[in-house]
Amino acid sequence: MMRGLLLSLSLSAGILVVFGCASAASGGSGGGTSYRKDLGTVTPRDFSYHTRRIIQRYNYEMQQEDSTANYQQFITIWRHRTPHPDEAELGVVEIRTQLTLRARSRGGGAAGSAVLQSAELIAENMARMGDSPEWILTVMTPLFKEYIDEIALELKTEFSTGIRVY
Repeated sequence: MMRGLLLSLSLSAGILVVFGCASAASGGSGGGTSYRKDLGTVTPRDFSYHTRRIIQRYNYEMQQEDSTANYQQFITIWRHRTPHPDEAELGVVEIRTQLTLRARSRGGGAAGSAVLQSAELIAENMARMGDSPEWILTVMTPLFKEYIDEIALELKTEFSTGIRVY
């Protein structure tokens, strides 16, 4: 019993060291447990419409939606997914991802135009390592960043095509 506990604690400590080193190597800020992407400028209507549509395309479901005149936020349910190869190399056996999308007002537009918002995407992972039952926040590996970059590019493209200046 005691040996199993010590083994589990040693494994957890080793995992933290591995992820700490990977975080330093990835250049992630804040310990590397979240990945942020600027999505550019968007109207509130386009942010709501395109966010819902594209997030569903990637099999994410909305958990929470907040909206005021100057701020919108969508938070997805933690989605279980297959670990990317570089995550598996770190010992990840199960992983789940949550996306948060935010848009904040940039101030009023020209007369008759829609208010513009600055949008961002924030991704977080929680992983289970080896035989450990614990879920821990993990760093963003290069392959995971590519996956999020793909989603971000699709959102940014849709947002930019929705803004018209006359």
